[in-house]
Amino acid sequence: MKYHPGAIMIALISVTLSSYFVAAILFPDTGAKIVAGFQGEGAVVMWIALVALMLAVAFYVKTNKTLIDRVLTGRASTKEISDSFLTIGFFKKKD
Repeated sequence: MKYHPGAIMIALISVTLSSYFVAAILFPDTGAKIVAGFQGEGAVVMWIALVALMLAVAFYVKTNKTLIDRVLTGRASTKEISDSFLTIGFFKKKD
């Protein structure tokens, strides 16, 4: 199923901006510390953590591709979505 590229870009920008504003409001000093962490002595550890996080997201997307398709088309229930976050995709039973 194809999705409109403009809608996907709007969703990505929305998620990025909203997470930035939530982090800026709740943790105002954290943003400066994160930027300094990517440039300081512990930069290698921060970059490794960022890559590990990206791999975890990619693994989640790969294991839940059908669920993501159902969410984007509006056919998924809230129980399906919450169950996907509460269980590890690798150990799910295949129907």
